[in-house]
Amino acid sequence: MTKVKYATMDYFKLLQEAINKDPIFTNSDYTSTWAYIFTDKTTETGLPLTYILTWENGRLKDVRLGTPDEMTEYKFKADYKTWTELVQGKLDASRAMFTGKYKMEGPMSKLMKYSKVLGHLTDVTKTLDVEY
Repeated sequence: MTKVKYATMDYFKLLQEAINKDPIFTNSDYTSTWAYIFTDKTTETGLPLTYILTWENGRLKDVRLGTPDEMTEYKFKADYKTWTELVQGKLDASRAMFTGKYKMEGPMSKLMKYSKVLGHLTDVTKTLDVEY
């Protein structure tokens, strides 16, 4: 199997496939929209590289390129290096937020409600064959 490059659509499609096969996610009712923003990577338009993730009933229903100003329930922002450390489990999200490396906008109460499910996300990302 060929490694996929991180921060590409191929990566997010691979993540989508893995999440949608994982019973911890599929047995949940988690529904949301996320903007996954790379603060130090830009698109041809000059805007930060942004992927929009649409979650529906525990499944990652859609992943697409978007813009950071799109209406989403959550906006997660970090530079490329911080994102790679987070998805590899080398950096804790709470610590990254505390130090300002990682920013989150959206209802914290919902994240807390689904903390077991969402906390499993790094377990899934660490299993992917990725080139960072």
